[in-house]
Amino acid sequence: MTLDKVLDKMTASGAMVPLLAERLKGLDAERPFSVHRELKALLYLGALLMAAGLAATVKKYFDALGPWTVLGGLVALFAASVVYCFERGGSFDRGEVRPPALLFDYVLYLGCVAWGLAAAYAETRFHIFGGAWKTHLLISSALFAFLAYRFDNRLVLSLGLCSLAAWFGLELQGLHSWFSESYRLLGLAFGTLAALAAYVTVRTEVKSHFQDVYGNFAGHFVLASLLSGTWTRDPYFYFACLLAACGLTAAHAVRARKFFYMVYAVFYGYLGLCSVVLRNARETGFILLYFIVSSLGVGAGLFYLARRFKEEA
Repeated sequence: MTLDKVLDKMTASGAMVPLLAERLKGLDAERPFSVHRELKALLYLGALLMAAGLAATVKKYFDALGPWTVLGGLVALFAASVVYCFERGGSFDRGEVRPPALLFDYVLYLGCVAWGLAAAYAETRFHIFGGAWKTHLLISSALFAFLAYRFDNRLVLSLGLCSLAAWFGLELQGLHSWFSESYRLLGLAFGTLAALAAYVTVRTEVKSHFQDVYGNFAGHFVLASLLSGTWTRDPYFYFACLLAACGLTAAHAVRARKFFYMVYAVFYGYLGLCSVVLRNARETGFILLYFIVSSLGVGAGLFYLARRFKEEA
């Protein structure tokens, strides 16, 4: 019920004089609203675009600029960002720390992207680690984790987890490999490690608000790995494991009051069910009918759950 309707009912019942009700309506209509989230989203998008532009520039001009110019520029950008953050940032705190400026988190993020590009370029150009070329990803991941905890930066922590996933061998260009057993096991191992990190960060109360960053990685990697198993010749073991994992994810969503975990559970569970139900289906009409009915049911279920989460928040 809106404030206007509440005031109208109070006025009609005599609990409030009309003049005061009109005054309150005017104040409500003129109240300021925050655009903080919108500004953060635009800054995040800007940081991503700058990072993409930086990577494209290095790729296009690295021969003309020369290796030392490219490396020097990227390392200088990283160093300038870190120096800025140490000068402007406060001391380390185990809890959540508000950034001293709106641009603070994105300056550090851009500097870390520059370091990642510099490390990848140096390894590609000079083969520093030889056959163990992925070592630079592990080093970058450790550096990003340190900076993320030092400056309380979720973006940099996500970047560190992406680097660690790449060190594991889980890369975007290898999505087709998710259907191989070895790749699936790597995904489960990385997801389990992320879930363990989420548990430890809460138990130790060191940056416990990082739990959802780890939880997002854990949820996607574990559920996607189990989902890929439902497309194998013997899908039922993986389907049972997927349902169990989705149940645990849904239970965590209810306990933590985080609706996006519920979305993960429903989404991956639905895809797994589709894989099992339709694996031997040949009739186009049945397949279309199944998708229409089931997708409407899932959508209605999510809408209902979203309202429940909002009401109980």
